[in-house]
Amino acid sequence: MNEYRPKLAELLTWRGAFPARWGLHHLSIHLSALIAIALTSIVLLILASSSVANAELRTAAITLPVVWVFSLSIRIVAQRLAIGARGDQLEIVVGPAGNISNDYENLSGPNMLSYAVAGQSATLLVGLLGLLILAAIAPTPATGLTLAALLDFQSGWSSHAWASQTVWVNVFLFAIHLLPAAPFDTRALIVGWCHVSQPNWTSARISRLLAATASHLAVGIAGFALAMIATRLAAHEPVVIWYAFLLVSVYLLSVSQFESFQAQQEEELSEPLTRSWRRSVQASLNLQRSSASYGDPDTDEAYTPPDNDFLPHPPLDVDEILRKLHREGQEALSVREKDALLNASRQLQARRQNPR
Repeated sequence: MNEYRPKLAELLTWRGAFPARWGLHHLSIHLSALIAIALTSIVLLILASSSVANAELRTAAITLPVVWVFSLSIRIVAQRLAIGARGDQLEIVVGPAGNISNDYENLSGPNMLSYAVAGQSATLLVGLLGLLILAAIAPTPATGLTLAALLDFQSGWSSHAWASQTVWVNVFLFAIHLLPAAPFDTRALIVGWCHVSQPNWTSARISRLLAATASHLAVGIAGFALAMIATRLAAHEPVVIWYAFLLVSVYLLSVSQFESFQAQQEEELSEPLTRSWRRSVQASLNLQRSSASYGDPDTDEAYTPPDNDFLPHPPLDVDEILRKLHREGQEALSVREKDALLNASRQLQARRQNPR
């Protein structure tokens, strides 16, 4: 459940005065985005000063952050437009790779799918546009134009340099959002698909699926990276990029543990409600059997069980109620839904005050 936001996240988030007519009044910028862009510029300046051959990277220290911000803006605007009016209540926190908020979980399944597909599609299209510009303006060598020559990173103020950096930034954004973990869009894609194809699945079951997917992928990436590191070391070749793959696998394992913990918390929260409902149903059935056995002594007629409308209702899905509250407001909630939210809040507060 996401009703409690960490205090640290609030301190690291800057909320600007964005125009409300586009739904951007729910947009804020996380400090990690500013730090990542600033560190990129600093690293490029250090590399440019370390060698004469890298002197051209001085301009990239300025142009690359600009391309980065532009690419993030295109991605976020596309996601906002894809979900239409639902985006007016969607909170967007801009991080280094896009929206790092999981507020999309309050959307419906189709809207979640639109949100995830729109982000990846926008990034892919911007990257392809940069590649087309490179192919159109790049000088053709005597040996012919190859993909490796097109993808060669360029710096400077020319159109060729801007297009080259656009390709690389958007390739990075597209690749990192393929990870099935928060805050990347593949997680939103999986959650949305589960809501559409398996509407009866609980949030805990979806979290279990995400945890299993992240852990299996982490093991696969780690095994492949270790094999490549051993091969490269034997051949005396650079292995830095494969260490980055190991870091990705560690991150996925951490996310897997978090998803499992979240699933456990949700299961513990719903368990008391489920037990209470089962006890009330059993008591009602026992009363019906007892009355049916003896009948009515005044009329000597057999007892007729009550209609199903008078039987206890099954427990409500708290996450679904929160999504409804976010979409339609408090007035749309029934009395049972409000009571379920109140009981869930009390149980969660009691569990935090008295940890096991």
